[in-house]
Amino acid sequence: MRRSVGTVARRGDAALREHLVREARIEQGVRARRAPFLAVGGVAVLGWVGWGLHELLRLGADAAAILAAPVAVG
Repeated sequence: MRRSVGTVARRGDAALREHLVREARIEQGVRARRAPFLAVGGVAVLGWVGWGLHELLRLGADAAAILAAPVAVG
């Protein structure tokens, strides 16, 4: 359960600081738990792009057009 900052502020500045530090630790933990999923997603996207480029090369597409696509996207 999350208390409003106003409720904690009535107890004093020390309690407010303690509350804000605790909230920051919770947010940091949420980001840390999300990081592996973002990394896997990034690897999947890079693999998909690599596979697409490989397919274009295999089909005999012009090399200049293949190299221009990532530059245009970037």
